[in-house]
Amino acid sequence: MSLPNVPANNFLQELLASHPQIGQLAWFTVTDQSVNQHQWIQAIIQAGLASYGMPTAITDKTAYLRGLHTLQHTVPQHTLIRRVEHAKDHTTHHWIEESVSQGQVHFRPLAAIERHHATGQVLSHALDTLHEEEDHALAHLSEFIQQAATTFTPSDRRRQIRQWFARAGALQMSHAGPVQFIADAASGLISALTQAQSDLGIHVWTVPLTRTDDVVRTLSDSLDTEVTKKTTALLRKVQTLQETGKDLTPHQQTALLQQMQDLDQRVQHYTEIFGTQLDNLTTQITVAKRAVRQSLLG
Repeated sequence: MSLPNVPANNFLQELLASHPQIGQLAWFTVTDQSVNQHQWIQAIIQAGLASYGMPTAITDKTAYLRGLHTLQHTVPQHTLIRRVEHAKDHTTHHWIEESVSQGQVHFRPLAAIERHHATGQVLSHALDTLHEEEDHALAHLSEFIQQAATTFTPSDRRRQIRQWFARAGALQMSHAGPVQFIADAASGLISALTQAQSDLGIHVWTVPLTRTDDVVRTLSDSLDTEVTKKTTALLRKVQTLQETGKDLTPHQQTALLQQMQDLDQRVQHYTEIFGTQLDNLTTQITVAKRAVRQSLLG
């Protein structure tokens, strides 16, 4: 006795219908304070978030610039930090006092600060007689830099969470600010973030989404916006490379292929989640593939 010939798409529709929740909308806020690097990493590990990616260390250059920012705001008077030289082996900034007198703006250079790129060594010397608080602040510049090197700012933590969302395949909702769609298969990330809110200094909001035609249509529109933007940028890059008249380097070829593969996989991924064909996006991917292939063949 032969089995009835059931179209594969019928099976897929039945499977999707038996799982009405497609995912959830999610957005978050971060407390407006810096946190110790070690403490935040420990909180990430304890929350089970390490598998989604660990934060990278603060670079020496970033710590130096943040240290200068702290110096600038340590004294009561208004001061500026301005880069005056950027050579191959070093960079020099001037710390400047700004004041207004009789309708005129006056600038008084306070100190020169020089960072050597190879070693990270920072040297400073006064350019004028410093007030007590200015002299005290400049003497503690190395401490400001060291503190910056071991501290995550609110921006650092926001960036890390956005990276977690991206690795979970999140979809940025068009015209909805920070709101992103997280597919049901990646709900573990949202659960971990929600349970560790107080330890991480964040707050997470979620709204579950049921699989309906309107929901799928709205999500598809957001995906269309994203893929259109990325394919347009990719085609412009290909055009720019072709206009140079030079053969693509192996690095450029690999980068183009990787971007193309990432876009293709993203469309296929959401095709499975939505349970519907995304013909417009498939056409865009086909056009982009053809352009990349032609650029590689010269």
